[in-house]
Amino acid sequence: MSDRRTRSRYPNIYYNETPQGRAYEISFYDHMKRRRWKRVEGFDNIEAAQVALAEAQGKKRTGTKTPPADATFAGVRDRYLVSRRFAKLGAWTQKNYRAALETEEVLVELAPVKIAAIDDGVLGGIVGELERREKRHGKGKLRQSSVENILKPLRAVLAFAVKEKLLSASPFAALEKEDRPAPDEEPHEPHEWTDEELERLLAASSRRAAEQASRYDYAPLLTVAAKAGLRLGELLGLEWTDCELVRGAGALNVRRQWTRLDELAPPKAGSRRRVPISDELVRVLLELKMRSADKGGPVFASRTGGRLSHRNVQRRGFDAAAVDAVIEGVTLHDLRHAYGSRLASKGLTARQIADAMGHKSTRTTEIYIQRFNGEAADELVREAMSG
Repeated sequence: MSDRRTRSRYPNIYYNETPQGRAYEISFYDHMKRRRWKRVEGFDNIEAAQVALAEAQGKKRTGTKTPPADATFAGVRDRYLVSRRFAKLGAWTQKNYRAALETEEVLVELAPVKIAAIDDGVLGGIVGELERREKRHGKGKLRQSSVENILKPLRAVLAFAVKEKLLSASPFAALEKEDRPAPDEEPHEPHEWTDEELERLLAASSRRAAEQASRYDYAPLLTVAAKAGLRLGELLGLEWTDCELVRGAGALNVRRQWTRLDELAPPKAGSRRRVPISDELVRVLLELKMRSADKGGPVFASRTGGRLSHRNVQRRGFDAAAVDAVIEGVTLHDLRHAYGSRLASKGLTARQIADAMGHKSTRTTEIYIQRFNGEAADELVREAMSG
């Protein structure tokens, strides 16, 4: 490599730009404390450079490292779950990691496997098995994000093994591109709701609530989601004292969210805000309040007076109504996108939309405006070229 090597963002890894891509080179000291350089085979392969550096540094210090013969994945996993590294994770992340490591089939099967035997080949097999798995609910295979989420706790345990000097490098670094989770063939795009579709969804939810076997009426919650743009956690955290139910001056004060851990917390990214609402939404909430037993408690309370769970709202509320309304490929969060799109179509600025939706930056909001400006420009071109 030439003297024009550039330092990468990883210590002791450098690169040189070539027509074929970035050629990486590692720097390390041998047992005589002489600085050495080693070219990494291939191009644009930072993972291979990390593996090569770890191996070079391991040989320099203690030779090829051999983990204890009795070091199994289960043993390392259990040590990780009581480690300071694990304790520093957020409560929700801890809960997800622990559940995956103790119940996810492909990870449970690793329990008796020696930690040294878990290489890139084993990981590639796990990825392949996950990609072939059908979704537990709904149609189709697991999405790339779902596969990645299952792999995250495994990656964390193997990184812990490296820290504990049971491995010289995580086998994830050596995983070839073709063995990594493949991108979704059809990535989920926010659904562009029509007024007719929203009416069908809410009507379907109301019909379900009227059935004799119904446990709950989710229609008011879905209405507020679509016409006030609140996130699900913010909807469940809403209390009657947060609602200004005055015709012509209605508003919702978003002060908290109800998390999946059944805890109250500040809204996402600290997005406390006051959201103006229409007279229609004021009417819907006033009618709901009249039926509520606790006029100072949660707006969307269960029959026992507690807050609803994320799971029930998603599955029994939104998913069931979407099926009845024959609207496919939609998520509850798409109702928030419907709100943002409606604001953009009415000419609100990026800052105004961001404030209403609780976006920390207007960059996210500008997507809505660009989409509608693009549609308007297309129509102008068609008119100009007509006749």
